Amino acid sequence: MQVHHKNFGAKTSVRCGFLEGIYTFPEHLHQFPEIVYVKYGEMEVTVDGISATMKSGDIAIIPPFSAHSFYTPEYVKRWVCVFSNDFLKNLFPGGEDIGRRTPFVFSASEGLLRYIEDKTYDSGEYFFDMSDSDILMFRALIFAIYEEYLRQSEPCKARPQNKALSAILLYISEHYREGLTLSKIGAAVGYAPKYVSLCLGEVEEMNLHFLINSFRADEAKAMLLTTEATMADIAEQCGYASERSFLRAFKQVTGTTPGEYRKKRRTPKSNDNEKMYYPELYKRKKHGTKI
Repeated sequence: MQVHHKNFGAKTSVRCGFLEGIYTFPEHLHQFPEIVYVKYGEMEVTVDGISATMKSGDIAIIPPFSAHSFYTPEYVKRWVCVFSNDFLKNLFPGGEDIGRRTPFVFSASEGLLRYIEDKTYDSGEYFFDMSDSDILMFRALIFAIYEEYLRQSEPCKARPQNKALSAILLYISEHYREGLTLSKIGAAVGYAPKYVSLCLGEVEEMNLHFLINSFRADEAKAMLLTTEATMADIAEQCGYASERSFLRAFKQVTGTTPGEYRKKRRTPKSNDNEKMYYPELYKRKKHGTKI
């Protein structure tokens, strides 16, 4: 199983877009929820060991830290969206695990499909600096999808197949700035340290040290792109004992230094983002058209 590090860590981030063709993706997991909408064709999706066939007009809701894979024998066009958990604030006030319901695939109504067609877009890479209006527009789309999903599904009675790994990854995602050990994690989630190590070993090329650095590197990326914080300040906030250890770990995870990353990946201004990723919205704002 693979862990998708690019879908870890960042706050108020969105990665989405339309993909088409024959599509097979092996089992993997990531920190953020995912929505998949099939526009044309059929696709088989497997989440936590349960498989379902998606047809045109179907939507799948994949919870955070759920092992999932995709398979299409023929051409399919689908919209895939991975977004940070903060977009779902207040949607599950009862403390329900985000989106972990059954069935995880549902048929969208005609009204929802029209709304999706009108609002879906390609966001490209992360938006670390989304404007308030961008966030509101995207959250409205997410809430419309989840509202229909909640009406057509029920909370899972059975525990997910990878419950131990999910619990471990969730704990690490909330405490990665601390001095974590296998023993500390095991005590917190109710598993022996050896079993924690065994669960992490199920993930391709993964160990506790690398996973912690992956979380920290993603937080550092957001700070590098959106603040003028010094390397020492970023190192301290991300949980490193020294600037030197931060620089070494960041390069190990990303393949580049923090300074190079900041220089090459500096996020465009919000109006440039709108022009590139939201052409219709940008055009309306430019001409003063009511949105």
